[in-house]
Amino acid sequence: MTLSPLRRIGFGVGPVVLGTVFALVPAGTASAAPGPVKAQLKLGCDPDTWRVEYTAGSTGHAPGATVTTRIDVSVVDEYGPDEVTGEGPYGLGSAAGTGDVKRKADARGAWSTREVLSRGPRPSGHPRSHTQTTTVTLHVADRTGWAMAENECTLTVS
Repeated sequence: MTLSPLRRIGFGVGPVVLGTVFALVPAGTASAAPGPVKAQLKLGCDPDTWRVEYTAGSTGHAPGATVTTRIDVSVVDEYGPDEVTGEGPYGLGSAAGTGDVKRKADARGAWSTREVLSRGPRPSGHPRSHTQTTTVTLHVADRTGWAMAENECTLTVS
């Protein structure tokens, strides 16, 4: 069903108008819509190599539809106290995003992409322990709806 912009509708009794109502009124005929939009995100973290990668995609779009996507990535590194110098723990954080990216749904109404975020190497853990938490958030929208998926993984060396 397609909805038209807001229309002003007056109501009243006899010649006196009691108020104005704004309503979304159906415009045109209803058409078969694709299924609900579903965002999918798989995040992989390898503790042996510290390789971090994700596969993101969505389904439920009309075949060939333009899909607007945004992928946000944040990384938090936490370091423990230095065993040699005695310096205290500290942390660092970073975030990046793709901005809005237009993609085309395939004949099944889906799209996907795979990206490698880091390839390692695994830190030694000496003289500081190190924990890295990566969070990836996928936002997807088309003319029928929107969806979001988020996943997180943590790598640690002591």
